Amino acid sequence: MRSQDMVLSALNLRTRDLVILRYLRDDMQSGMSKAEIQMKLREAGMNVTERDVQTSLDGMLNKGYVRKDQSQSPVMWSATPFAGQVSADVSMNWTEVVEDTKEVAKQALDVDEADEYIDRFCRGDGLRCSDPFTGKVIDIEESSELKDEIDRRIEIEEGTLRQASLSLNPSQTVSRVRA
Repeated sequence: MRSQDMVLSALNLRTRDLVILRYLRDDMQSGMSKAEIQMKLREAGMNVTERDVQTSLDGMLNKGYVRKDQSQSPVMWSATPFAGQVSADVSMNWTEVVEDTKEVAKQALDVDEADEYIDRFCRGDGLRCSDPFTGKVIDIEESSELKDEIDRRIEIEEGTLRQASLSLNPSQTVSRVRA
């Protein structure tokens, strides 16, 4: 797996996860049990087992999207404020990073070493590198490819969530069954 894919996979949620988050956001006051979530998913036409639901909840718990309240029986799950995030700003001010690096070099190295370091790594060709994801030579102060790729994947996920939401029938109601 490439580094970029690893970074992006940490932000990604499966369709089932996105639907579960929607349910949990819609029921922020009391939360939902695993059985209630499974029932709603089945009503939406998703053939899921209790284990599938648990896997999704555990993954989202580790990523900070949901929390669980073990003081209740059954355990109740709810969305965290982080679950409401619809975009991620992963842009980086590389000019600022380069300037900070120059300052650290001046503080940590003697004058001649600092000047050589700054010339080699903080100016001209020192700012050019091979993008680890595409292999293209880029200037780090001008590249926005990672942010663009994350924005693209967020759009795909939002489209997936919209499609999953359309498959739900909002007129269906479920009585609260505690299993």
